[in-house]
Amino acid sequence: MDPLTAVGWIPKIFNSAMSFLGRPRVVFEFEYGLEVLNENAYCHYRLHVGQSRTPGWFIRLGVRNRGTIPVLNSDVRVEKIEVLDGQGNSRSFFSTPFFLHWANENTDNSRHLYPDTPVYVDLVYTIEGREEAFIFSKGKHARAGIATRMPVGTYIFHIKLLGPNIQPVNQKVKVEVNGRWDGIKVELLK
Repeated sequence: MDPLTAVGWIPKIFNSAMSFLGRPRVVFEFEYGLEVLNENAYCHYRLHVGQSRTPGWFIRLGVRNRGTIPVLNSDVRVEKIEVLDGQGNSRSFFSTPFFLHWANENTDNSRHLYPDTPVYVDLVYTIEGREEAFIFSKGKHARAGIATRMPVGTYIFHIKLLGPNIQPVNQKVKVEVNGRWDGIKVELLK
């Protein structure tokens, strides 16, 4: 091989390695509590918008890009939801796939995930005095075959972060609804 040809490959190999090392690396995590009203690591207390102004908990998942370049036009999709019975067996919870709502945004648009800037998606919420939890999807999915109410039980959400410049990132989330509006439990699963 010609020595000059071999040297010409060095920048290509270096650029490929830098591109790989600088790629977006996304992780799911819980939103950290704001230390108000006994919030825990995954709940955010707020009043529901509307006439009743009823208190409730918004359960949010943090999405953080630990890479060095942004994830463009990303969305978090719920692929399926399973319900666990008392023996740990699962069955499908009827719902078509849908996208979760980006927290604190008044739009259904996709969003960029910039490096080391946490953003959150609303997963489920509760309302004071109700024994069930409610799924929070993007508004454009209203009346599209999406289950919105979760009675008492244990659920496994299969979610996926999507973006045009990343491989999809899969995550399972366990949600336990115990009949208390302020007692819901959430856990990230491997």
